[in-house]
Amino acid sequence: MSTQDLATALSTTNAILKAANREELEEALRIASLIIAEHDRLHGSIALERIYAAMHTDKVDEETERMLITGFEYLAGILGNAMQIQAGSGDEVVH
Repeated sequence: MSTQDLATALSTTNAILKAANREELEEALRIASLIIAEHDRLHGSIALERIYAAMHTDKVDEETERMLITGFEYLAGILGNAMQIQAGSGDEVVH
């Protein structure tokens, strides 16, 4: 992975966020919340301090970069699915 990969993931996520309406964002947040709850149930809680630190640092190591890219990819997938659900396509595929 590279800094370019992170920039691309962030740019893609930002574009999808700008395209989404309020209902789609609400649906995406509901889906993401359920995914987190299921993760907590199966694996324990997530250390939010690490996530906050990763979001607000100028120095990104390889592990943090991988987490950010994966997180942005999940966000794009969840929001894309929420947009499909809101559009009534019925073809939702949660990643």
